[in-house]
Amino acid sequence: MAKIREDLIGITIVRDASGQDHPLGAGAEIPKGFVVGDHLLAAPSGSEGQKNQSEAKTSESAVPSKRGPGSGAPAWRAYAMAEVEKRGLNIEIPDDASRDDIITALEEAQIPTE
Repeated sequence: MAKIREDLIGITIVRDASGQDHPLGAGAEIPKGFVVGDHLLAAPSGSEGQKNQSEAKTSESAVPSKRGPGSGAPAWRAYAMAEVEKRGLNIEIPDDASRDDIITALEEAQIPTE
């Protein structure tokens, strides 16, 4: 099972599919099904560590820009759909939602927008 890196100062909080928050500190094992960023993972040891790291690794989708190319509603909708699915949330993004509406919905769901 993957672990949080030992030199982490503080905690990270991960949310399960039901919306419950779970704090994880330095050295904590990451329960199956939880997703954390690579920057929080302890270095893998051997092939088993590599397998566990890839299981816990998030399929990070890049946050779209808020200005310039790639900052329109289609980019934000694609990002929102990927993040909502990854987190197992039930958030509907209407086809006619504006970019600002999508960003607001993401912020309310505590999904990164920057």
